[in-house]
This record gives sequence, C-alpha cells and structure tokens, in this order.
Amino acid sequence: MAKELPYFKYFPSEWVTGDITLCTMESQGLFMNICSYYWMKNCSMSLANAKQRFSKYESQLNQLIEFDIIKIDNEENIIINFLDNQMNEFINVAEKRAIAGAKGGKAKAKQLPKIAKAKLSYKDKDKDKDKDKDEIYRSFLHLKILIKENNKLIDLGYNQKQIDSVYDSIENYKQNKKYISLYLTAKKWLEKEPKKLKVPVPLSI
Repeated sequence: MAKELPYFKYFPSEWVTGDITLCTMESQGLFMNICSYYWMKNCSMSLANAKQRFSKYESQLNQLIEFDIIKIDNEENIIINFLDNQMNEFINVAEKRAIAGAKGGKAKAKQLPKIAKAKLSYKDKDKDKDKDKDEIYRSFLHLKILIKENNKLIDLGYNQKQIDSVYDSIENYKQNKKYISLYLTAKKWLEKEPKKLKVPVPLSI
C-alpha cells in the first residue's frame, strides 16, 4: 500500500497549533521519522520495533507517548491517528473505484450494439476527434488519457487498480512536466509492475 501511495498529507496549521510543539525539537524530529517509517509499514509498527530502531532516542519517544502524540494499544502497538485516518480513506477510495469500474464497465459493455462499423468519411473522422476530447478517462495539469488508451493498458494485463495507482504517482511526481503523453508514461511505469490477468473488463466508451 505504501508503494501505491508513497506520501501522506501534512498540515502545517495543525502542526504548529498541536501538542507536538510542547515537545522538544529532538522529539519533534523523532516523531517525523516515526511517522515516515509507520507509513512505509502500512501503519503497522510495534513499540518494541520503535525502541529498537530509535534506541538512542528512548527519552524522546517516551515524551511523545507521555504527551499522547503517539498512542499505544493493548498489544503494545503504536497508533498514530492522523495517519491511520489517511490510510483508511485511501483504502476506501481505492475499493470504491475498483467496484465502480468493474460494474460500470460490464453495464456499458452490454449496451454496445453488435454491428459492424462502416468506414468513416473525413467529416465523420473530424467528429470522432471532437468526441475523443469528451471521452477523457483522467486528466491533470497538461496530461490526459482517453478511455480507449486506458483500455489498452488493461489489455496488456494490468488491472484498473494498478493503473489508477500509477496515474496517482505520475500526478504527484515533481518532474511530471517533462512528460508529453500520459498513456506512454503510464505504460512505461507499469512495466515495473507485475501483470494480473483476468481482471475487470476494460471501460467502455
């Protein structure tokens, strides 16, 4: 999950007005390190693991626990509420997208007329180009990808959840301004992902 969402939200206003500012600067720095490790481990980290990893800063860790910045459950696991909330929100959104994509794709596929397509005239081709502008699956900044291009990625053996995750990563990549085609960029990034066959049918136009 951390690979699919390699960042978490940070709100400066909540930081400077929160109890964390009552802790020493060393404790504040330790908290950010724990948050990063906690997130990379899918919001799962034991107190023993934290003490072992940050053994030189046990007093700072105790201060974070004392000020209730970090909570400990009955099984001696660390709990960081704001990160848990973000992780749950991301999981819920990902699951809803996957379900909606599968249902929507199947419903639209049934509605497609089973007729052969006649050759398009130049006028018809122009209309298709205009139509494509409205059939965008996703767009951000200067990049966009059409539904039919998204379907090509699915045909390559990737599922929609993988593809959406790559789109998210590209959107949040600081140097994405250098990319020209979202389809080609996503295809290249997906080559590093394992293919998962027999996935939900492609989105239909």
